[in-house]
Amino acid sequence: EPQRVLGSVARSLHDQPVLSRNVIESTISSIGFLTNSNLAEEFELIKLMPLSLSLEELSKLWSVFFQTPYTLSMAYLATTVLIESDRSPQRPLPVRRRNITVFPFQNALIDKVVAATGDNDPVVFGGSLLIRGERLAGEIQVIRVGEAEITPDNVGNKEIAVPLAAADLRAGVQGVQIIYANSAVSNVSPVVLRPAISKDVGDNYAIDVTGVVVDPEDATHSATITVQLAPTVGPRQRVVLYLNPLPPAVESAPAYSFLADERVADVDTVNFSVAGVEPGDYLVRVQVAGAETLLETDGTGTYSAPQITV
Repeated sequence: EPQRVLGSVARSLHDQPVLSRNVIESTISSIGFLTNSNLAEEFELIKLMPLSLSLEELSKLWSVFFQTPYTLSMAYLATTVLIESDRSPQRPLPVRRRNITVFPFQNALIDKVVAATGDNDPVVFGGSLLIRGERLAGEIQVIRVGEAEITPDNVGNKEIAVPLAAADLRAGVQGVQIIYANSAVSNVSPVVLRPAISKDVGDNYAIDVTGVVVDPEDATHSATITVQLAPTVGPRQRVVLYLNPLPPAVESAPAYSFLADERVADVDTVNFSVAGVEPGDYLVRVQVAGAETLLETDGTGTYSAPQITV
């Protein structure tokens, strides 16, 4: 019986592969929930054609019917059924003049991003970086570094120079991308932007040690160390202070690390509450979002600054 029924259906659909409007209207009138259907008014008639499905596809189809045994069946494709919205869109004003603008299609590719001072040099806030790649030249709108949008200094087809002095830059790993005026974009290339400890007009590092308290038991010191950084530090960025004994110190001399005090807004001055520090001279590094400030060296290549005395 299933084979006979299926054969009868297949023969009927083969004889009448197009659903006429009369058939659709008679079906709508006999089924209550189809009363508001307007399928018979569609511009195109519905056409039915057999769809070849493999045994695996049929088994997957029947598997979605929970606890329903398989029934001898075959698949048909019905086309085309247009689904239109009942809402009427706003009608715009007529176009007075048509302009066609042609842009050459080029997919800008960034190969790498390096410091302007050298490929192996660190990228530091206040310096410049070089974007190197292919097909970079064009009507560039901005260079996006993280959330900051910067206007480049020099633009070439294989190299672009970008200054790193924007106020909304952030230290850490940042994505670099070229944004063009025609809405085209390049790929995103990462760069580690290192923060810098600011200096005053006398070329001295802006680091202060205040509120020093000596522990009477072990003679270690507690204090508040304030460091002024550039660029500004966000409230959710992780900031760590590292203190290393100033050379030449014995190898057993202790080194210290302290997390910054909590912040509720973007700041350029960060406070560190330090405790248990043995008195002495220390080199200072600050790590912001995994990127550290740099140390200076003297004529012998020994680290010499920035330093503080606790």
